[in-house]
Amino acid sequence: MQLIVRSLDTRVVDTNVCQSAADLKVLLSSEDRLPLEDIQLYHGNTILDNAQRLNELLGDAAVDVIVPTLGVRGQTPKVEKQDKKKKPRGRAKRRMQFNRRFAIVAIPGARRRGPNSNVKA
Repeated sequence: MQLIVRSLDTRVVDTNVCQSAADLKVLLSSEDRLPLEDIQLYHGNTILDNAQRLNELLGDAAVDVIVPTLGVRGQTPKVEKQDKKKKPRGRAKRRMQFNRRFAIVAIPGARRRGPNSNVKA
């Protein structure tokens, strides 16, 4: 019987070569260079035990391989927070609000800019 194994790549394994889940783990660790003790084999939603015979699997003969130590691929590296300029308080904050709302008069008929827009009028 042939078994579809989805690991780093998808391959077909003959159950005459790998008769148990432990044999399949050894084969995958040698071919994909994965740590043997961290490999988990899934058939559907159930974890396969090392003593489980692969030719006893019913339904679709597909096995998923999960290695938790691989981590998340393509993750954004962590960046330290930068120091930010102190926000104005009190009179200076009110002055900034007034200038933003009233002192810089919007041109009638023109499209209104958002507060985060970098376009100069």
